[in-house]
Order: sequence, then structure tokens, then C-alpha cells
Amino acid sequence: MLTTIEEKIHKEIIDNPEFLISKLKDSDEVVFEFNNEDTDWVNKVLTSITDEYEPEEHGQTPDRINCKLTLKRDSDTTYGEYLLVQGAVNGKYRATCVKCLADVDLKFENEFNVAYVNSRFEDDPEYEELDEIFVAGEVRDLYFHVRGKANLSESVIEGTILALNRYPVCTEECRGLCSQCGANRNLAECGH
Repeated sequence: MLTTIEEKIHKEIIDNPEFLISKLKDSDEVVFEFNNEDTDWVNKVLTSITDEYEPEEHGQTPDRINCKLTLKRDSDTTYGEYLLVQGAVNGKYRATCVKCLADVDLKFENEFNVAYVNSRFEDDPEYEELDEIFVAGEVRDLYFHVRGKANLSESVIEGTILALNRYPVCTEECRGLCSQCGANRNLAECGH
């Protein structure tokens, strides 16, 4: 059950993924859940997925994305104030098989562990090439907050993209299209 302050933060994040990390107390963990039906920016993540995979038929199975974020603000002498995010995304989407061009319903899921540190480290040559850091006793993906605002959609987008199959197929046994006549070899033998 969310406290009144946590409910207010949750509503703010639903409207805008840029989160002012100072709204959390140090070392308090708070868990928020979002999906494409109640959160516009999460829906945009899902829309970008379905647009990229260009299925011919939409709407047979509802595309869906669920997102669970555990947020914790902390600070230390090395990074100052930072936000730790433990996230999980899962969902369903429709894509076109790369072998036979049939539309297929696919599922995805992924977990991610990130830290948003001050953007001043982004310009530091020591951190220039890094995409992970060791903070709070763990290795985490590195993101930056600007003036205390962390854009949570960045980690959700990357976590979702990493969960997707870049080359979707309808089945592992898909035989694809005939290279001579273009017939779907899963449906019939064309004789080539």
C-alpha cells in the first residue's frame, strides 16, 4: 500500500517520467507499477516496438507492456545523491516473422538494475566510456540525472529493447519463403 506521498509521486511519474529524486527519503524503497493502458510514456515505448516490427494485422491479440520499478534514493561521498532503480518489464506484441513474413504474437520479459548519478560525471573522462558502475555494493547500468531529475523512461526503453527478439520467427522450425517463387514453405511445397 502506497502512502499519500508515494501516491502523489506515482501520479507524477504516470504523467511525466522525469522524476525529481529528492522527493524520496534516503534509503527508503518504493515500488511503482505502470502499464501501457494507464501511462502514456509507457504506451509510447510499446508503440515504438509495434511500429518497428510492422505487423500486417493489428488488434488480434492486445499488445501489452507492464513495468515494475523499485526506486531508492541514496548518497555517498563518491557520487553524491543518486537514484537506484531495480526494474522489470514484460509484455506481448505482434511482429512479422523474418523468415516467412507471417504475423506472430510474441512475449518478452527482462529485469534491469540501474543507477542514475549526477550528470557532471558524464563529462568526466574517467566515466566517458563506461556504461556500468559499481555503486551500493552492486554493478549497475549507468544513467545520469540532470539537476536531480532522472528520466525513468530511458531505463525502461533500454530494458524493453534488450528483451525483444531482434529477428522474430513464428516457430523455430520455420522453413521461410521459397527463394524462387516466394511461396510460404510452411504452408505448401512449391516444388522448387
